[in-house]
Amino acid sequence: MIADNKALYYRKNRITFYINASDATIGCIMNGRKPDHIRADIVRNLHATHNKTYFDRETETLYLDALALIDLMTLILHRMPNATLKAQHKAFNNLFSGGYADVLTSTTRAAARAGRDLDAPGEESYFKGLAIDAHPIEFSALQRGENASTLIGDW
Repeated sequence: MIADNKALYYRKNRITFYINASDATIGCIMNGRKPDHIRADIVRNLHATHNKTYFDRETETLYLDALALIDLMTLILHRMPNATLKAQHKAFNNLFSGGYADVLTSTTRAAARAGRDLDAPGEESYFKGLAIDAHPIEFSALQRGENASTLIGDW
């Protein structure tokens, strides 16, 4: 659980996430080095979760939910607009720490199916439901073709 609005800086890839505490969503993702005047907790590990986005201060791990993964995918597309799909997929996967590949895969698939309101087979249907239940307004907007993604900026 995130107690207050928080800036989190992921050093590995020079990304700053601004997390809204009220609904556990990413308010903004910023590219590049974090300026000195911005106070932010350091993120050392990035993982996916079927729960809402949260930061574990003890392990310095940011857990991203399905909606946050869509925002992160948008960042990759912004960073690499002319890259192949394979290169973009590799860049996305390289953002994450090892050991959670199955959760990353299932959460990413749930995000894609929830965002487009596509049928999901078996267990994917359950994860799609969790994604929509966590952020019903945002996924409803995505299903209608509206932009529910965060703003992406450069310092």
